[in-house]
Amino acid sequence: DPCGYDHPLAIDGWEKGKLMLHAEARSPATNICMKVYSTFPCMWVYTANNKPLPASGGPGQRYARWTGMGLEPQYFPDSANHYPKYPSCIVRRGENRFTEVILNEFTVSGTSKV
Repeated sequence: DPCGYDHPLAIDGWEKGKLMLHAEARSPATNICMKVYSTFPCMWVYTANNKPLPASGGPGQRYARWTGMGLEPQYFPDSANHYPKYPSCIVRRGENRFTEVILNEFTVSGTSKV
């Protein structure tokens, strides 16, 4: 029985504050493409491994395990306890700004919707 994915992945070439392409997923059947851009140093990839069955997918539809995926930009797990090995995720009292960016871009047959 395959176990799917439930893992953090480091972003190669990551630079603090730089918006970078983290992932691209596409369906050859529908020509739908999703690109995930972010300033986070890590991305969690999850493939609906433990989805309860049967899960409703709409009228007359049921989703099973591994029929979906999550692409979740974030800091490394437990990074607060591993600085400076991992980038800091700590926000201190008095800091007036904390900014990270996640941008999901969807294209279908050459048209872009952000």
